[in-house]
Amino acid sequence: MSVLSGEVIRVDLIAEFDGAEDVINVFQLAESGVDFTDNADVLDDIILWATALVTVLKSIITTFQFFQRIRVQNISTGEVIGERNFATPIQGTGAANVIPSQCAVVTVLKTGIPHVNLRKFWGVTSTAAMNSNGDITAPTLAVEASAAAFLMTPFVATMATWVYGYLSPKTASYVIPNSVVISNKFATQRRRREGVGS
Repeated sequence: MSVLSGEVIRVDLIAEFDGAEDVINVFQLAESGVDFTDNADVLDDIILWATALVTVLKSIITTFQFFQRIRVQNISTGEVIGERNFATPIQGTGAANVIPSQCAVVTVLKTGIPHVNLRKFWGVTSTAAMNSNGDITAPTLAVEASAAAFLMTPFVATMATWVYGYLSPKTASYVIPNSVVISNKFATQRRRREGVGS
């Protein structure tokens, strides 16, 4: 069946940090333009999207992190589309030490609907993202703004156009962010501490 125009997919962007696939960022994308009948074509499009996003972000990501693959599911139908590895793992280029566990750079994408805000935690970042006051550096904020602009711009891939947003239970509709909030303060991201569990 694959993905029809107007349906929504979930994309898991999976990265390895310090030897374990512990960093997973989740996105929703609505498809526009064509009716896919082949799962491989969907994965071809989404690996292009993911590569473009990671290319924007990798300068603030520690060199200990490697983006490995994507996993895609059609939320509208429940169908698992499949997984696709990057041609080669994409390594972060932030060469300094890793920031403390559970600290993260966060971007808030607002939809204009009360209490429906999309938060993206970017990491694991290096200490190069932090200035002497413990705030996020201006170059890191610029990368964060570029990532937000990327997400808010429909992505024209080989087969279709993909629009970032959220299938909201509150509105029973797909909502698209229309503004961005970026702070120079690090956020606390609740995640498993390194070396605990797996």
